[in-house]
Amino acid sequence: MVCFGLQGGKVVEDPKGDWWWSKYLAGNVRCKAEGVEWAHLGLSPLRIRNVEHIPCSCEGAQFDVDAFGRVFLPDALRFQCEVLDRNGNPLLRFGRYGNMDDDLDGAGPKDQPAFAWPLRAMARAQKWSE
Repeated sequence: MVCFGLQGGKVVEDPKGDWWWSKYLAGNVRCKAEGVEWAHLGLSPLRIRNVEHIPCSCEGAQFDVDAFGRVFLPDALRFQCEVLDRNGNPLLRFGRYGNMDDDLDGAGPKDQPAFAWPLRAMARAQKWSE
């Protein structure tokens, strides 16, 4: 997850760059980033589609931002969701592996929601003032 400032920014391949970018089946490549306010690892899975590699694009993580600027990230590879503040600092990570049927007997853990493969995180549109 990369957050650019209001002036915009870009990430471009550069063999001398100090960032690494995952390029689907081509592996990781060095790149240079400009205008980045913050970056955070943890959004998964990534859907990548470009002229060199056109894989299936039916599944990809979708994040959301609430009225306070907090970012809600699904992380399917960890079966969790993470909440970041407007500066990219982690506030909360929750979830565990499971599905709606894994606690039918009432014996399972109750402290975390069960996620089988969380692809989307959605935030409430308004501030919680109601």
